[in-house]
Amino acid sequence: MKATMVLVVAVLVCAWCYGSWMIISFAMEGQGLNTVSVLFSLLGIFLMTAVAVPFLFVLQPVLFVLAGLGELLYQLTLWVIRLIRRHTHA
Repeated sequence: MKATMVLVVAVLVCAWCYGSWMIISFAMEGQGLNTVSVLFSLLGIFLMTAVAVPFLFVLQPVLFVLAGLGELLYQLTLWVIRLIRRHTHA
C-alpha cells in the first residue's frame, strides 16, 4: 500500500513537472507564452493527473499511447502556428 502511494505521488509530480517544462519550452523556443501554449500545457497536466492516477496499473500501455498522441498534438499545434504566422507575415 505504501509503495502504491509513493508511485501515485511520483506520477503526479512528474505530470506537473512535465506540464511546467512544456510552458517553459514554449517560451524558450521563441513562441512566447501565448494562450494556446499555456492552455495545451495545462490540459496536459490535467489529463496526466486525471488519467494516470486511477488507472496506473491497469492501463499503462494506454497511457504511453496517450502520451505519444499528446506529443503529436503538441507538434501539430506548433506546425499550424508557424504556418499561420508565415501566411500572415508574408
